[in-house]
Amino acid sequence: QSVDDLPLSRARIMVRDVARFSDTRTIICCLVPPGVTGIEKAPYLLRRSGSARDEAYLLGVMSSRIFDWFARCLVELSVTKGLLHSLPVPVVEDGNELKKMLIDASGRLAAVDSRFSIWANEVGVEVGSVTTESERQFLIEQIDAIVAHFFELSVPEVELIFSTFHRGWDYELHLANVKRIYGQLAQAR
Repeated sequence: QSVDDLPLSRARIMVRDVARFSDTRTIICCLVPPGVTGIEKAPYLLRRSGSARDEAYLLGVMSSRIFDWFARCLVELSVTKGLLHSLPVPVVEDGNELKKMLIDASGRLAAVDSRFSIWANEVGVEVGSVTTESERQFLIEQIDAIVAHFFELSVPEVELIFSTFHRGWDYELHLANVKRIYGQLAQAR
């Protein structure tokens, strides 16, 4: 096995396994560039099969507040391997338009600079394409709305998730935007 065959030689999803009640998020994950290592408190997900597009899909789902809400129901101090494997990830067919939108949004958010160029090319997104905070925020809200659709949540269920997500979180504007996008996506289906 050559060095180029090692997981370290490509971009991959890393998850922080430390969780505290006071954290604003429970599942803190990101795409790390090739050559970056982690420690036992930040394990990575090894892609043994599938594609970078599948990885972008999983990263999008895991980054959503919807997925994080499920984790908050179970996690106290640590995001263990067993717990991570028990969290629900919707299975969506590859031709699904919402899945394509999620992959694009997640890929664009993750591919922040040239270190991710190989991965971004595999996903089909441009490196560094998110250039403004408003565009970044829209893509985050779009991901939350799409993942809510994948979990077949109703608007009241989305409202419940946001209202119970984190004590003291100012969620009203984000929720309003997610509900607007959710409605637009429902009409387009």
